[in-house]
Order: sequence, then C-alpha cells, then structure tokens
Amino acid sequence: MPRLDLILVLVLAIVCGAVTSSITGQFEPLPLFAGVIVAGVLRSVRLARQRG
Repeated sequence: MPRLDLILVLVLAIVCGAVTSSITGQFEPLPLFAGVIVAGVLRSVRLARQRG
C-alpha cells in the first residue's frame, strides 16, 4: 500500500508540472522526474531505517 507522504510528493510534482506547462506554454517533464526521484529516495531511506 502506498504511503501518504510518497503520494503527496508525486501529487506536488504533478501540480508543479501543470503550473510550469501553463506558464511556459510547453510541457516540461523535469518537475515530474524530480518528484519520482524524491519519492524513491524517501522510500529507500525509510526502508534503510527499518532494517538498521
């Protein structure tokens, strides 16, 4: 089951991507990629804390 904080990070990245595309008039995938990377890092840190 996905964690709420990871979903929040991804939703924030989607919102940033939508705002960026509406302001610039073109889609920039960088905020979405950054959100996915941050969500992966948070998940890895949580798993490492649980194991160690």
